[in-house]
Amino acid sequence: MIVGERKSLSEIKDMVRPYGKVLVAGCDTCTAECMAGGRKQVAELAAALDMSFRLEGKEMEVQETSVDRQCIHEFLLDVIEQAENCGDCILGATAGLCPVTRCAKSLLNGPCGGSQNGLCEVSVVLKCDVPCVWAMIYERLQQMGELDRLTDYCPPKDWRPGGAMGPRQMVREH
Repeated sequence: MIVGERKSLSEIKDMVRPYGKVLVAGCDTCTAECMAGGRKQVAELAAALDMSFRLEGKEMEVQETSVDRQCIHEFLLDVIEQAENCGDCILGATAGLCPVTRCAKSLLNGPCGGSQNGLCEVSVVLKCDVPCVWAMIYERLQQMGELDRLTDYCPPKDWRPGGAMGPRQMVREH
């Protein structure tokens, strides 16, 4: 289960300030259950961003959408052209591509040593082409002229809000 928690409005504004257009995209499954990113929260955030930027005198086009499941690529096909930066977590640093849900190892700081030619190493096991999300992130950041984002360190993710108990521990009975 994925647990979502919305960033503060000021942090989101700082993340999208360089742009003139932003898409607030929500998920009607996991983050809707957390009341952090469903259809209602998307509308509230879009309105808050729009109002806040207007008060500053900044021109910002704020669009909004919500899909059934953001973690499944096929559900995003209708909005994929709109999506440049959206969501919570580290999507602002990874050009809108989520390494937690799209990387087989959920790596937050770049590809593993197993990816080759833009494909994830699980392609061999699954016998189909599975793109490496980190290769996709690199390509998108390169197109945006923002490759320097890749030098930013992402600290280890705190999974406890999602019900995890921290590092795994082995307890022996005797």
